[in-house]
Amino acid sequence: MNMKKILLFAVGVMAMCAISSCGGADTPASVAENSIECLKNKDYSGYVDLLDLDLEGKSSDEIKSTKLMYAGLLKSKFEETSKKDGDIKDYKVVSEEVQDSVASVKMAVIFENKVDTMNVSLKKDKSGDWKIQQKK
Repeated sequence: MNMKKILLFAVGVMAMCAISSCGGADTPASVAENSIECLKNKDYSGYVDLLDLDLEGKSSDEIKSTKLMYAGLLKSKFEETSKKDGDIKDYKVVSEEVQDSVASVKMAVIFENKVDTMNVSLKKDKSGDWKIQQKK
């Protein structure tokens, strides 16, 4: 009986960790925070999952290939930033503006060698999840 409680507790803790990792979230601010957490942990695939990618009508192989390409590009770009500014040490939401299905979140990101601010633009996808819009 006691072992059941321990097992249940362990499963609950693992579920909480999975929910709070680099997955989707309910608010634009939480998606922006998750995106920075993914970068901090070098989880580029997790970051790509937060992007608003146009994958409708693509095969599973095309989707996988597209996501791998984005993750590779992100890794390359972020490694350049890390060489110059150092790793991300901390981050916080400065402001969040939401209008209907679009939002802008201003983040303060603390690197080893500097503090930077960035604006994260988001929009709701067809399923109602907030996704990061790509800069063009």
